[in-house]
Amino acid sequence: MARFYLTAFLMIILSVFLLPGCSSTNCSTSFGAAAGEVVHPVSRVSVDVIYSDHVPITGVEIFCDNPLVHIFNAVTDDAGNYVFGIQAPNGSSFTLTFHKDGHIIHSVSFTIGEGGIVMEDGSILYPLVAVGYIPFGADGAEGRVSDFIEENVALFNAPVDAVVSPDGKKVYISEEINNRIRVFDVASEQLSTLAGSAISGYRNGIGADARFNQPAGMAITSNGKYLYVCESENHCIRKIDTQTAEVSLFTGTPEVSGNAPGGPNVARFYIPFEIAFSHDESLLYVADAWNKSVRKIDVATGNVTTLGTAFTNNIYGVTVAYDPDTSVETVYVSATFQYRIYSMNVSTGAKTLIAGSSAGFADGPGASAKFGLPTGIVASHDAKFLYLCDYLNSKIRKIDLDDNSVSTLSGAGEGYANGPGSQAKFLYPYSLGISNDDKTLYVPDYQNQRLRTVDTASGYTGKISGGGRAGFHDGPDGESLISFYGNVFDVLLSDDKNILYASDFRYIWKINLETREVSTVASSCYIGSALAYNTSYGSENHAVAHKMVFSHDRKIIYIADSSSNMIRSVELATGNSTIIAGNTVAGFNDAVSGADVRFSQPNGLVLSPSGNELFVTDGKNSRVRKVVVSSGETVTVAGSSAGFAEGTGTAARFNLPSDIVISPDGKFFYVADSYNHRIRKIDTVTYEVTTFAGSDSVGRQDGVGLAAVFDEPRGLAMSADGSVLLVCDYRGSNIRQIRMSDISVTSLAGGIHYGFADGSGAQAILSSPDGISISDDLSIVYFADSLNAMVRRIVSSYVTTY
Repeated sequence: MARFYLTAFLMIILSVFLLPGCSSTNCSTSFGAAAGEVVHPVSRVSVDVIYSDHVPITGVEIFCDNPLVHIFNAVTDDAGNYVFGIQAPNGSSFTLTFHKDGHIIHSVSFTIGEGGIVMEDGSILYPLVAVGYIPFGADGAEGRVSDFIEENVALFNAPVDAVVSPDGKKVYISEEINNRIRVFDVASEQLSTLAGSAISGYRNGIGADARFNQPAGMAITSNGKYLYVCESENHCIRKIDTQTAEVSLFTGTPEVSGNAPGGPNVARFYIPFEIAFSHDESLLYVADAWNKSVRKIDVATGNVTTLGTAFTNNIYGVTVAYDPDTSVETVYVSATFQYRIYSMNVSTGAKTLIAGSSAGFADGPGASAKFGLPTGIVASHDAKFLYLCDYLNSKIRKIDLDDNSVSTLSGAGEGYANGPGSQAKFLYPYSLGISNDDKTLYVPDYQNQRLRTVDTASGYTGKISGGGRAGFHDGPDGESLISFYGNVFDVLLSDDKNILYASDFRYIWKINLETREVSTVASSCYIGSALAYNTSYGSENHAVAHKMVFSHDRKIIYIADSSSNMIRSVELATGNSTIIAGNTVAGFNDAVSGADVRFSQPNGLVLSPSGNELFVTDGKNSRVRKVVVSSGETVTVAGSSAGFAEGTGTAARFNLPSDIVISPDGKFFYVADSYNHRIRKIDTVTYEVTTFAGSDSVGRQDGVGLAAVFDEPRGLAMSADGSVLLVCDYRGSNIRQIRMSDISVTSLAGGIHYGFADGSGAQAILSSPDGISISDDLSIVYFADSLNAMVRRIVSSYVTTY
């Protein structure tokens, strides 16, 4: 086969989003390979590159995934361009991945003979553009890792609470998934990080050296010096010096849940979620969510006691109102799963119903009002009003304490929209903060990944920070190029590797991987114009297209519509959705007619070799079922009640089977048996079920077959040649790889903690990956990093965020 010499250059430029291609004025033939040049082929090289501010970055590595493609004669010119040659067969396709620990750089895929500029000497010139973010600092330390190579906008991942500094110049935001405390500067509109890092856990320290595990509610002292943080998953209260960023334990027993009084390392909490100061700042009141109690902390000693008696269910909001006219102080509590707001006497702990009665939505006086899970709550400084997040209704509600009447301040339902209160939309806000003049609410819009403001007089709502998609990046305000609607559940890669389909809470998305153009194929929770949801999951938990699979002709996507308990098809050309089997009523029923079939959280599916049947993992029914595509007729082929048992057909038992794939020869199914922490194997003829990998142990341990250990495996993808099975280890926040020849299980990507960071192998940090797709040539993997709400990819073992 004829060979061409391909010459390429890489320009790493700070804060450049898109560069034009080469022109005759900026591409010199000096980049071509010289005749008779000696070639020293390698597939990996280490280079020095230079940012536009002329700061050098040493040790950037370039990987090539095609063994027939070789890099040679690498140099960095005076302008900072990285110049190298590539030797490869004509027509070769390959991907070059540029990266360095601590810096996010680009992966570029192309084919020789396509898209390049033919030079006078016959070589082909390709301009490759990678975008760097924060270069080395003046002290030589590496910059912070960004997560998205073509954006320079502030990004959040599950912002929970906000508090305002006493001078009104800063807003502090806690982030559940990023495990950080962020700071928004009101004047400069810049977002920065005060404390925490990509890695979840518990560690005291300064700034990024500290570790958090799902920080939630916060309270700040009147002098602005100290910030107190509810550490929900570490079950303690942390204290941050806002000037030095030093993080320390305030009280509680780190990483140990319970319900006990006492001081630091003695007292125990169970998911402390929100916190508020007394008027004189001598006490802190905590909504100890899973203890269903309001806990009282002496600020001087850290000693913890319980105020009054426990509520009947979990509580997620607490605030304190001090009436300056009467000098009366009152604690107010969001009794979240009682759908009520109570007041508590600070001396006796006696409770009084203020508003709410049952689940739903209704404005009105006192008990006639209805909420859909009230969570975070704040009192105005004049003690006249309460403001709260109505989580499931995606609204900001207001209570007038003169008559306890409830009204809607802002929110027209789920979505994202700014404007007057009656038109603004939120997506599951958890908590909120209030300015010292009582004029502005600061609302971290949890699944919209933005910091919003609400005018307390008019309800007018705007956005002040956040790109609108999950991620981590300090920087200016702006809008992200790609924004998903809540968590991402599955991905499906086209055969040519040019198109990726992704499912989130509401939509099936089509992503052009070359141009990054994004469009919606279908809305996953609508049937025609009617909303479809399973009422047993709550009126706002709309249907989720959990897992997807192509028809053999690639014209249709079949989806397991998890919350609607349906198996559906979507025509890619039109977006039309058809119900194959099931309806919105959860249950179990095999039937000849699809309309009579009942599922309970179906969440994985695979098409038979004939294309006539779908095999579905029916999660909560703990079964694998066969669905005839043309009629919806459904029968159970394996499994019965939840549990674990080997056996044939219904004699076998699963526990929340979550995904299924079929071997290329059609002889075996492989099932992610999530709550059994195993990969199961099913004979496609006899339906005999055996364990392929994993055991009754829980965790992450590489090994062979039954010696391997998983932690809730969910997503599966098998290579076209059947040599590799990839597993999304959901709670292990890891991508595992099973070599089918010897059943050896290894970790492909993900560290020992959940969170977010791009990187190679264990340096990459994930948060509950769910769905996964692999190219036929094994060169690239895309996966749905569910709780990070991201589509991420793996090239040459390096994880980047798409």
